[in-house]
Amino acid sequence: MDIWALAEEQVYLELGTSPKGLAEDDAFERLQQHGKNVLPTKVGRPIVFKFLDQFTSLFAIMLEVAAVLVFIAAMLSTGASRQDNFNVTIAIIGVVLLNATIGFFQEYRAEKATEALQKLVPGAPVRGLDQQHRSHR
Repeated sequence: MDIWALAEEQVYLELGTSPKGLAEDDAFERLQQHGKNVLPTKVGRPIVFKFLDQFTSLFAIMLEVAAVLVFIAAMLSTGASRQDNFNVTIAIIGVVLLNATIGFFQEYRAEKATEALQKLVPGAPVRGLDQQHRSHR
């Protein structure tokens, strides 16, 4: 069922509610049946694995392959071009590390922002048909 595509009145019918909300008995019954309306919390992975995940993106893998190929070219060459190829290899590895570091910190900050937003979500409804106002507990 695509609830978002239904007309407002049809949504109320499908969900067994009204614009005024649920009666307290109905709300209690649904709470018992479905549990609390909370997002599941994931057990966090160790931070080092989150950092290492940055090396598995398509961009990082392409750069890693390029670094290996340039390193092989450096080993097969002689003279000044050998040193140039080593320098390019080091530069590519630097870009991979910089990309991983920036990506890691962006994801870390996004996770912390999501956790902060989750704390702002109210834990209980404030209105029902049977009551004018219920405080958050």
